[in-house]
Amino acid sequence: MGLSQLIEFVKAWAMFMLTDSGMVSTTATGVTFVLGGAVSGGSNVVYQLSTKELADIELTDMAVATAVGALTQGKGLAGSVGINMGGAYFGSVIKQEEPTAPVMGAGVGLLLLLVL
Repeated sequence: MGLSQLIEFVKAWAMFMLTDSGMVSTTATGVTFVLGGAVSGGSNVVYQLSTKELADIELTDMAVATAVGALTQGKGLAGSVGINMGGAYFGSVIKQEEPTAPVMGAGVGLLLLLVL
């Protein structure tokens, strides 16, 4: 399998996860966490593949997106925003970047919702 075929496979897998996993209805919390993580991590991979070269893919971003996607399942809006802000913070710290802007960006959604 060549590099371009691998990229297309990953894109197809992520699109499948984004469209078909929403049809899965389950009360099993573990399965919900896995699906949430897979959709979030898959979305991050597809975004990165569409904007970067394969060698420039940030595995930290993918891992944080997967963890945040799993942890936000069933938490409601405020809980999800808090977890997203925590994910932005930890992702920045791991990559040794300044975390203020990413954390504030992750929290803006809640503020806008409360104001509107």
